[in-house]
Amino acid sequence: MASIVGVRFAAFIPQPYLEHHVEESSIVIQFNGNDREFTYYTEDEPEKSKMAQHIVCDFSNQVIHHYKSTGPTTETMSDNNTGEVLREAHGHAATDGLLLTDSSISDHQATFKVIGCASNPLREEAPAIDWEYAVTVSNSGEVRVVGTQDGYPAHEIYKRVDGGTPVTIYQHDPRKTGDTPAALLPPMEYSVNKTVE
Repeated sequence: MASIVGVRFAAFIPQPYLEHHVEESSIVIQFNGNDREFTYYTEDEPEKSKMAQHIVCDFSNQVIHHYKSTGPTTETMSDNNTGEVLREAHGHAATDGLLLTDSSISDHQATFKVIGCASNPLREEAPAIDWEYAVTVSNSGEVRVVGTQDGYPAHEIYKRVDGGTPVTIYQHDPRKTGDTPAALLPPMEYSVNKTVE
C-alpha cells in the first residue's frame, strides 16, 4: 500500500510566445509562453506553467496537502518594421482561483475537488484558463479524475506514488486538436474521465 500519492495538474503554452499583429499597422504584440513539452518535472519551476495545482495525499497521517502556483506573464509591444520595443509589461496572475474543495481522507481513500481559474494579469478582459475535476485516490495508488477543462492551452495530469516514477493520467495538446486561445471562452470544451491504477 502507498503512503504518499501525489496528483499534479498543470496548464502551459508549449510555444515560446504568442504573437498578435495589430491590423493595418506594423505593431506586433507578444505574450510569453512556457516553451516546453509535456513533463511532470516542473514542481519547483512555476514559470514553466501558466497555472498548476499539486495535491499530496498522505495516507500515513491522513492529511491532504495543496500546493498551487501561477507563472509570470510578459507582454512585449514592438514595431515589426524597425524591431524597436515600444512597451514591455510584466504581471503575475493571482492564485486565489486555484481551489481545493470537498476534501476528505481515510487510511485507504482520499477524495477532493480541484478548481483552477487564472487569467492573463495584463489584460482585464482576457478569459481565464479553467478546469474542474473530482478526484478519487486510493492507497493502492489508483487515481480517478473526472471533470472538464478548456481547450487551450495544453493540459497535463500526472500521479506519483511514494516518490517513484510519475505516471501520466491525461494530456491535452492544442497543437494536435487545433484549439486556439478562443477556447478559453466559456464553456469548457473537453470532458475528462480517466482512471489509472
